[in-house]
Amino acid sequence: MSSAERRIETERLVLRRSPGRRLPRALWDAGDAMEAAIASRDDFFQVTGYDRPIRPSPPGNIASQRIVEKLGMRRVECVDDPTIGVVLRHRLDRADRKSA
Repeated sequence: MSSAERRIETERLVLRRSPGRRLPRALWDAGDAMEAAIASRDDFFQVTGYDRPIRPSPPGNIASQRIVEKLGMRRVECVDDPTIGVVLRHRLDRADRKSA
């Protein structure tokens, strides 16, 4: 499997298993997603040797896009995947990391 194929497969997994998708609507907008995102971001930089986390999000998911923006991530491209449709890719470089 090529690196591009692995990246697409990972994005599919992330989009299917997004924690916010499993929370009841009554728990939305309580700040839990942001808190989890900050912990995930910090853990990524502390535990892995990678310099750039990539976060896919569907174009219509405004809440998800607000979270990645608050984390300091920026949209780097828009990809039309035949399996999951259009996906926006956001990235945060280690050098640009900021506290949310």
